[in-house]
Amino acid sequence: MLTVNFDIDGVIRNFNKSVERVYREKFPTHIIRAHNGDWDISHRFPIGDKVYDFVYKGHAWEIFSNADPYPFAIEMVSAVKKMGHRVQLVTANVGASMLPTANWITKNDVVHDSIHFTHEKELVGGDILFDDKVDNLKDCPYWAVCVNRPWNQEWEGDRVFSCKEAINLVKGA
Repeated sequence: MLTVNFDIDGVIRNFNKSVERVYREKFPTHIIRAHNGDWDISHRFPIGDKVYDFVYKGHAWEIFSNADPYPFAIEMVSAVKKMGHRVQLVTANVGASMLPTANWITKNDVVHDSIHFTHEKELVGGDILFDDKVDNLKDCPYWAVCVNRPWNQEWEGDRVFSCKEAINLVKGA
């Protein structure tokens, strides 16, 4: 049995799409720039760095609790659990995003054995980490697998392009 760790935002939950949806509801005349491959979302929004206050101070519940999952992501986690592996959800959603994230996990029936809310994901033990943030992947002391997104193209390690590939990778481990 393996311990498989899944990041939430960027792997299971589509945080960026949710931010864009809520932002457009509040500022329908603002133009949101296309994703340029940068992790920092502030470059995409007319309010710049204030987008983080928008997300975490003004609309955390709406954004984190009501976000859509990526297609087949919840099924991916369930498939890994059905293989008999231990599933840990590992997320940097602390503070204002913690409770809405816990609600989202419950509301979407994301199967798991444990949840870790931490910015120090490298301290959470495991055998495989699926994450979209390069810094988390670099710091990981065990097998780090990048879930392909526009903002992580510089990652040179193992990468999956679909949930099916992630499932097959775990099957072959």
